[in-house]
Amino acid sequence: MSTRIEYETKLRDYPDLLTFKELRPIQGDICDRTAFELIHKNKIKHFRIGNKYLIPKAYLIDFMMSEDYSIFKKNVEARHFQMMSKDEKIKQKILFLCKEPQTRKDLMFLLDVKSKKTFLGYISSPCWNPENCK
Repeated sequence: MSTRIEYETKLRDYPDLLTFKELRPIQGDICDRTAFELIHKNKIKHFRIGNKYLIPKAYLIDFMMSEDYSIFKKNVEARHFQMMSKDEKIKQKILFLCKEPQTRKDLMFLLDVKSKKTFLGYISSPCWNPENCK
């Protein structure tokens, strides 16, 4: 878990009072529905003026330091993984499996890829190099 100072540093370029639209990218490009759910369930304390939600940065940092945030973050990462295409999922798996050296045959077995040509197609894509991945 990160410290308050780390979160304050991460959010220093944002204003002290955040709008709903500024909240979404900070939380990992979540959709409107997920952001509204966080606000309506009072996971993130906020103020409502008319139909506008205002979130003090301090309240957002409080949420990011809570137990709820670690669960929320895991769920968002899982949703992003589910939305990836099949090829992107395989690329992510290859990068994960290659943290330790593996042979091509072992990787093909672990990924359940039958064709050498298909496997080489995955690793020859521009995203194969981890520096190129975003």
